[in-house]
Amino acid sequence: IGDTWIEEKFESQMRISRCMMALPKKYSVQRVINEMEKAIAIFDDRAEPYYHLGKHLNYLGMYEQAYYYLTKAKSVSLEKAQEKYILFVSVTCYNEYVNDELSVSCYYLNKLDQGISLIEEIMDDPKFATQRLRISKNLEFFENLKKSQQETEKQDA
Repeated sequence: IGDTWIEEKFESQMRISRCMMALPKKYSVQRVINEMEKAIAIFDDRAEPYYHLGKHLNYLGMYEQAYYYLTKAKSVSLEKAQEKYILFVSVTCYNEYVNDELSVSCYYLNKLDQGISLIEEIMDDPKFATQRLRISKNLEFFENLKKSQQETEKQDA
């Protein structure tokens, strides 16, 4: 029988890390990462642990690491995960649902074109209709920063 509970083990390991995220004064960031990496080691072809860890690292201002994990989440196929796994596949950790959070990392890492592209990809998507105003504001932040940088480059030339 062996690994008949492996999907439950994956989910449990991921939840341990997420509980630790909720207690930042008790657990170091590295310990949280280590715990989530255990879930990733079980199933490295699922986006959920990458997404949750990336979102947490963004919240902490650790944008390079957040970008790494969110980029991994973005590269995982929801369709393949749904074909392969039965339990706990969270649609909102895959594909275009990663864009918003990944764009945050891009903004702070000055990956402006990539961030703008990520936002534009979801801007008119009906799935994000309730968030359209906030997403539009985020796009404005990107465009303003890009414009400011272009003006600075002109002055320096």
